Amino acid sequence: MYIQQMRFGSRIRYDLQLEVDGSETMIPAFTLQPLVENVIIHGIARKEEGGRIFLRIWKRTDKIAISLADTGVGMDEETLKRLMDALKGHRTARVGIGLGNIYQRIKSMYEDGDLRIYSRAGKGSMVQIILPAVREEDYQKI
Repeated sequence: MYIQQMRFGSRIRYDLQLEVDGSETMIPAFTLQPLVENVIIHGIARKEEGGRIFLRIWKRTDKIAISLADTGVGMDEETLKRLMDALKGHRTARVGIGLGNIYQRIKSMYEDGDLRIYSRAGKGSMVQIILPAVREEDYQKI
């Protein structure tokens, strides 16, 4: 986010709410970076006034929840449905390599892992990832 903020200046603002112990929380490599890039490229950069990114990571019971929301252009219901159908059908050409790869890795690495996308045209989007809470020493076993 820092690099993108350097690029876009005051057009991008972000808020972080990290409610987990980083030494006890493992997130698959290259999960957040492509999502942040998508938020900026497909959401915020398309708005002349820019927007805001909200990243929240928290633990709930035995799960880690990651929420990345933005105030970008959002998507209409039909576009969002096509996107989710393409993800579930493993048609990465229609959703982009980054998002498709993240979705497939989460579904293959974690039996109860999930990636959900919520969006409203003109309001913004939110990607939510649910992962099992895995400590660093347990991560090597996956």
